[in-house]
Amino acid sequence: MRFFVLAVICVGMSLSAAPVHAQLLTVGDVDFGLTESFYADWHRDYRVQIGEKTYDYVDLKNRLNLTARARSWQAGLRLDTAGFVGPGSGVDGADFQQQFLGGLDASSANMDARVEKLYVRFRKGAFGIEGGDVYGCLGKGIALCVKKVDELSTDTSLRGLKAYYNGQLFGATVLGGMSNIVNVGDKIEQFLPDPNDFVGGAEVRVNPFYWMRISGHAGFLYDRQELGEIDLPGFVSSQDFGDDDKLRRELLLTVGPSLSVTDIFGHGTLVLEYDAMLQTWANEDPDEPQDTLVGEAVYANATFNWGVVNMLAEVKWYESRLDEGASSVNFMGTKVQGPSDEVDFVYYGVLPPLEDENLLFRNDRPWDLVGGRTRVDVEIPPTRGGIAWASYAHFIDTDGGPELTSEYKVQHVMGGWEQRLDDLSISANVSGGYRQEDFHFTKENMWHMEGDVHLPIYGPHSFEVSVRRESYEQPDFKVDYSLMQLVSTYSFAPWLGFSYTFEQSDQPGPNTATRGNFHSGEVIYRFMSGSYAKLFFGSSRGGLKCAGGMCRTFPPFDGVKGELTLRF
Repeated sequence: MRFFVLAVICVGMSLSAAPVHAQLLTVGDVDFGLTESFYADWHRDYRVQIGEKTYDYVDLKNRLNLTARARSWQAGLRLDTAGFVGPGSGVDGADFQQQFLGGLDASSANMDARVEKLYVRFRKGAFGIEGGDVYGCLGKGIALCVKKVDELSTDTSLRGLKAYYNGQLFGATVLGGMSNIVNVGDKIEQFLPDPNDFVGGAEVRVNPFYWMRISGHAGFLYDRQELGEIDLPGFVSSQDFGDDDKLRRELLLTVGPSLSVTDIFGHGTLVLEYDAMLQTWANEDPDEPQDTLVGEAVYANATFNWGVVNMLAEVKWYESRLDEGASSVNFMGTKVQGPSDEVDFVYYGVLPPLEDENLLFRNDRPWDLVGGRTRVDVEIPPTRGGIAWASYAHFIDTDGGPELTSEYKVQHVMGGWEQRLDDLSISANVSGGYRQEDFHFTKENMWHMEGDVHLPIYGPHSFEVSVRRESYEQPDFKVDYSLMQLVSTYSFAPWLGFSYTFEQSDQPGPNTATRGNFHSGEVIYRFMSGSYAKLFFGSSRGGLKCAGGMCRTFPPFDGVKGELTLRF
């Protein structure tokens, strides 16, 4: 209970005091901006996976962004502060210190403060140069992509330099530096050290016509991280490494061209990209030979529209070609290990997602696959904005690794209806589908249905509801389970919003915290443009969440979260 009181006091102090002191400052030609975000989370009955231990704790996080702009110049600084309050003595206290505080290097035993992001940017016409923490993607991001998905946990930058030129006929980008991640985030709530990988890349673009762009790019990653124990869905498990678990990855090089056509006779577009990958390892024993992994990636998408018909076609081929004896693990990133042996992965490339990212649970792996998907949308004129659509996705194993000796196949058929009544501000969607995934050791079938509707009530009042249900079947193991999520929201635009979420899961597995019924509520109050206070209370199932081609598994939560964000 004392942790709950502490969290409420912290949120209350921020809500009452922060707006008074925040201000916008202009000095001469320099405009100063500030974004202040404070998070206070009370975790009730946190469960440690090893040993099934439980204890309550509070974590506090603060993000302070300062920016300055003057004509062609821009500078910014982000200060991150994080702290954990939990058991202070006894066996639980020692375990808590190891779980959360073992990597914090501030003077206080349970607090950490650091300059997380720092940058200076200059832009003049088509030319720009940046120093400090920089972001960038080359092509579709397969060769290299470092970006901020969300500020709290998935935010990878390169601490180095970036220069670019975006002319009408010619363009180029070059960037490089040491990788810099968010050290304390929501995914693994403990200190994670920066991997300090050396990452960089370059891209040259030519625009011979206004509707065509041809480019070539190259990205590289150099690190000395030990592969160690890796055991995640979609990755080769640690026991498959054998003697290769002592390998250290030295160099990953990815190069390739791309083509983009934005106007094909006024009815279509086309994007093509090819990437070749070379990855080398050096053994701990200098007398052992170097191991090499080569691979290829092809991505293409095309759109076509004619009257009321719109079509999309995507083709993907991601393959690892292995030398005999080499490890088959292939991912564009590095492993980061915290003080309690929990592992996170930092990605420097993005493989365009193979399917719908909104699936509540997904097993497919992103490489050693070839296939694609098609989608057709047809507008039905008599319905005043109704669109019927259907899609089909199909992927098969390219047999890229010795561990995957049997066929791997994914088939997914979907269909739905989208309806908009713009004059009434009403929108609704309903869809469903069937997905079959054949692993090399078993099969899994899944039926799913989902829908959402937005209804205005009166004036600024509106109501939204969305629901999704997925039913899974593993016939070989005689296992059936289902996942469901229902979210309802009342809004008093633009100031106030109330949401209720219900989640249900009977998915089998060792983690009992992800099964059962989960109820949560959220209140958000927007008191200024871009500034808001948010309070979340209840429990959430956790699980796989995908954004921008990167998927991560978030732990379940039970407790209270408070958030205050001020922008000036």
